[in-house]
Amino acid sequence: MTTYTVRRYTIVPPKPFKTLDQAVQYIQEKYPELDKETIEKYINPSIKENGTDKSGNTSEKAAGSPKTSSKAGTGGIEEGPAGKD
Repeated sequence: MTTYTVRRYTIVPPKPFKTLDQAVQYIQEKYPELDKETIEKYINPSIKENGTDKSGNTSEKAAGSPKTSSKAGTGGIEEGPAGKD
């Protein structure tokens, strides 16, 4: 039996949710005060649909951009001595 939590609420459905929409519908029937966005954001464990996390739970860290070895010039524009026009 799978137990889900949404903030301080504990939900124990008769069988695990297959989709996030199914979870939202079931939970809102039991707890109408919870809105869809709250359920999607805070449901734990997250619900996987076709192997993809659809819960909005962003616990994974995003990979940063690769570092480059380019260096910016420090001298700026070099000019010769001021001349007469």
